[in-house]
Amino acid sequence: MAIYMPAIIWIFETKVPNYRCEIRGCETQPAEYKPAWWEEAIPSVDGEPSTCERYKLVNASLPNQCVFDKSIVERCDEYIYETSERSTLHDFNLHCEENYWKLTLIGTMTNTGLFIGLPITGMLSDRFGRKTVLLGCIISTGFAGLIRSFSNSYVFFITMSFLDSVARGGSFTNAYIIALEFVAPEKRTVVGVLLNISCSISGVFVGALAWSLQTWRTLDQILYGASLIMVTYYWLLPESVRWLLTRNMYTKVEKILRNIAKTNGTNLSEQNLKTLWKSDTSEVSPESRHKFKELLKSPILTRRYINCAIFWGVGLFSYYGLTINSVALSSNPYFDFILTMLVEIPGSVLVYFMLDRIGRRYTLATGFFTCAVSCLSFIFVPEDLYWLQLCIYLFGKFGTAIVVAIVYIVTSECFPTNLRSSLLSSCSMCGRLGGMLAPQIPLLKTYWEQLPLVLFGSSAVVGSILSLQLPETVGTTLPDTVEEAENIGKLGSTEDTM
Repeated sequence: MAIYMPAIIWIFETKVPNYRCEIRGCETQPAEYKPAWWEEAIPSVDGEPSTCERYKLVNASLPNQCVFDKSIVERCDEYIYETSERSTLHDFNLHCEENYWKLTLIGTMTNTGLFIGLPITGMLSDRFGRKTVLLGCIISTGFAGLIRSFSNSYVFFITMSFLDSVARGGSFTNAYIIALEFVAPEKRTVVGVLLNISCSISGVFVGALAWSLQTWRTLDQILYGASLIMVTYYWLLPESVRWLLTRNMYTKVEKILRNIAKTNGTNLSEQNLKTLWKSDTSEVSPESRHKFKELLKSPILTRRYINCAIFWGVGLFSYYGLTINSVALSSNPYFDFILTMLVEIPGSVLVYFMLDRIGRRYTLATGFFTCAVSCLSFIFVPEDLYWLQLCIYLFGKFGTAIVVAIVYIVTSECFPTNLRSSLLSSCSMCGRLGGMLAPQIPLLKTYWEQLPLVLFGSSAVVGSILSLQLPETVGTTLPDTVEEAENIGKLGSTEDTM
C-alpha cells in the first residue's frame, strides 16, 4: 500500500477546479463563484462562466451597478474559485487552456521516469538483490516526494516528480517478485490478488484523503512521509531465496529457511537442505546474468517477451486512461475516483476464482474484452443518463483491474529466475509507454468528446487478441532455466505457431 499510494497522487496534484475571472470592483466579500450578475460580466461556456475571459468593464461602483461592454472580450490574470481546494494549477499559475498541457505533462513525466527507472532497477535487483533495491527505491521515493511538496516553481516540481518516479520504478516489480518467489505455485494466485487488492484499497484511501484535505502539499507530505516507515522492512523482510540460490549464497538461504520453518512450527532437516542444494539454480552461468543475449538466443522467449511488452503497453494505457478520465465524469471527481478504485477489488477477487479454473491467458483476455466492450458502449449513452454512464464506465475499469491483477503474475511465470526481474521490469517499462501517453489523451476531447474512450477500447481489443498467444502457466513451477521457460505450456499454447 505504501508503494502504490504515491503513484497516483499526481491526479490530484494536477486537478483543475472550476474558476472564473475576478472582476475587480464588482466582487462581494467573500467572493462568489456564480454571483447573480456573472452572465453580464463573463461569457458563458456550456452554462458555466468562462475560465479566462470577461467582458470589458465600463463602470464599477457597486456590485449590482457594474456596467460591461459585451462587444469586447478581455483576458484576465486573477481568478475566483468555486471551492477552497488547491492544486499545482493555483501555485504555479497554470490557468487557462493554453497551460493545461503543463498539467498533463506532469502525468507523462511521472510515467517517463518509470519508463527509465524500471529497466535500471530491474538489472540492479538481479545484481544486488530484490530486497536491497526495493528498500532503496522506497526510501528514495519518500525523500523525493517530501522535497517536491515544498516546490516553489513548476520546473522544480516536475523535476522532482521525474526523479521520484525513476526511483519508484523498482518498487512495484520487486515487491511482486519477492512475494511470488517465496510461495508455492498453488499460492501465487492468492498472493497476486492480495497485492492488487491492497493497491485498490490504497487508491480509495488516497481519494478519501485528497477529498478531506483538498490541498496537494499536505497530501504529498502525509503519503510520502508514510512511505519512509518502510525502512523498518530492512529487519522484517528476508531476501528472495531464489535470488540467493542463483548467487550461491547457501548460508543465507539456510538461515532464512530455518527462520521460516521455526515460524511455521516445522523442522527443516539436513536432508531437505541437501536436496535443495542439488536442485538449485547454480547451473545458470554467471556470464548469462543480466544479459538480454540469453533471451535473444531463444526464439520462443523472444516472441513471448515482445507479446508481453505489447499487452503491458495497451493494458496500462487503458488502466491509467480510465483512472485519469474518472475525475471528469461528474461534478464530484473525488467520489468518482473512489468508485473506480473500489471496483478494482471485485475485479481482483474474480481473478482469484478464474485464474486456476480457466487459466491465465483466458482470464487476461476476458479482462481486456470487458474493458473494450464497456469503453465502446459508453459513447452511445446519452449524457443525461449519468448513472448508466457511470455503471458502464466502472465495468470498463473492472475489466482493466482484471488485466492489472494478472500481468505481473503471468509475466513472472513466463521467464527464468536469472532474467525474471529484468524482463518483468522491461515489460513494465513498455507498459509505461502507455502510461506516458494516457495523461495526454483527455486533450483530444477538444476534437471529439468520446475519442479517448474509443482509443482505450480499441487498445483493449489488441490486448485481448495478444493474450491468447501466451503459454498457459497455471500450476507450473517457476522456471529456473531458459529450457524450463521454453517448455512451459507447450501443449496448450499457440506460441510455436506464431
